[in-house]
Amino acid sequence: MDKHQILKECMENLALLTQLGVSIAVPPILCLLAANWLRGKWGLGLWIMIVALVLGLGGSASNVWKFWKQLKKREERDENK
Repeated sequence: MDKHQILKECMENLALLTQLGVSIAVPPILCLLAANWLRGKWGLGLWIMIVALVLGLGGSASNVWKFWKQLKKREERDENK
């Protein structure tokens, strides 16, 4: 492997790691922000925050599962080369 190939692989891995982090963090944050807006707009109780957190964590879990499947497919493709 030459330097350019190693750098390319390193940058691809860094991009995948960043994508994973964003995919985990964003859904709960957006759900909690939406729930907070709903509480202010319609005066809903604190229970809406708990529901939003559960939904956000479910979205994060779904994203991680899709990411894992994509990564496995990529590894299989690379092994077949």
